Amino acid sequence: MNPTYDYAFIGSGISSTFTLIHFLEKLKSQDHPGFQSIAVIDKYPEFHNGIPYGKRSGHTTLLITSLRNFLPKPELSKFVPWLNKNKRWLLSEFKEKGGPLSKEWLDKNENELRLNDWEELFIPRSFFGYYIDEKIKILVNHLQSRNIIKVHYVHGKVENLSHLGQDWSICMENRDSMVAKKAILCIGSLPTNYLFRNKKIVEKDKFLLLNNLYIPELGKNIDKIRSFVKSFKDDEVVVSIIGANASGLEILYQLNDHPEIKEKIGNYYMVSSQGLLPDSTIDLEKLNSYRTKNLDALNDEESVKASDIAQAVYQDLDLAEKIGLGAASTVKIISQKFGSLLCKLNQEELENFACFYGNQIGRRQRCAGEHYASTAAFLKKKGIFSHIAGRFSTIKKETTGYFLEYTNSKGQSNRVPQPINLIINCIGSMDLNHKKIPKPLKNLISSGIVTANKSQIGIKVKEKLEA
Repeated sequence: MNPTYDYAFIGSGISSTFTLIHFLEKLKSQDHPGFQSIAVIDKYPEFHNGIPYGKRSGHTTLLITSLRNFLPKPELSKFVPWLNKNKRWLLSEFKEKGGPLSKEWLDKNENELRLNDWEELFIPRSFFGYYIDEKIKILVNHLQSRNIIKVHYVHGKVENLSHLGQDWSICMENRDSMVAKKAILCIGSLPTNYLFRNKKIVEKDKFLLLNNLYIPELGKNIDKIRSFVKSFKDDEVVVSIIGANASGLEILYQLNDHPEIKEKIGNYYMVSSQGLLPDSTIDLEKLNSYRTKNLDALNDEESVKASDIAQAVYQDLDLAEKIGLGAASTVKIISQKFGSLLCKLNQEELENFACFYGNQIGRRQRCAGEHYASTAAFLKKKGIFSHIAGRFSTIKKETTGYFLEYTNSKGQSNRVPQPINLIINCIGSMDLNHKKIPKPLKNLISSGIVTANKSQIGIKVKEKLEA
């Protein structure tokens, strides 16, 4: 007989964990809660952290924003005391696992760390992973000891969900199945688009392509890169990173935090659509005189469209760029201003903003910590880092090696000037039209249970986030 649960959480990343914590805290506050049987299912053996905050991202990757901007209150006010309490072993592990750039981070932030002044730091992401894992386990153990819940952790891959009366039948890849009264879908972002060939890794003579840094995990892929570059006797390795998102910055940093890899690399080419790295410098003097004239003008309008807000944001960002003010300086004030205007949008326009304009604004507001950004700046100063504005086209094998081809903003075909030895794929994820989307989503869409929203990267939901 198939096991039956009251709730099944499909996916165990950070959104799943926060939802589960919120639900369990509600049960904890009730005088006489009924017993609840809960299944938490994940295709990876690690639960509660997802890719960013667990071992798949390793111990030394940093937040892409400051802690203050990463974690809202009241959670921030709970996390900081936990950091203070666990600081000694957290920093010791970070130092042990890291290389020279990690040591540089510790040295640079020595005073703030000594004073427990965490909020402006771009801390290692693993710190938050340890915190959230401990928090959920304490809560689960407490409620299980009171016989209020029983949480069953299931390591496996969900293949399909289907109606079973008023319940859900959840079919696993290994043909096991279970029944749940409610199914909570927490499977995270869609998978990365693969380049060149539909393989996680393509390895040829003096050529290595990594299509997903986090499968099986970053640390193992760093080990693979280390072995690969060591095979080059006298030649220098030429690296191309496709994409300038958080993962692109992360791998650039990681390659330079491992001396035995760093010393073998002779040149870096980063290829991204805009050809720009996220901004990291806050100019308080210029920010003090900066005004969001176009967004402010919309405050007097009774109703606005999503496109009106987006246009005002672009115009105000253009004004900032004219005075040399980057996204790191303006992201807070711009976000606050357009956020206060969203209440003027009707339901359809709010959906338009969420599905289209919000993502576009985000591309112009990309920020990163100085520690990540300074790696690229240092390499550029040495003359071994080039950032190319273009979109990946293909990889061509010729007698002298593998050449990476791209299309520039004018639609013209170009190629990176040197043969590339190591390509690391850091481009965005696929959309719901892609034939390789995960099977649960493909089956839910084909059965008509869910539909894609206007963005084609998310599911259309009702007011209570039900699909």
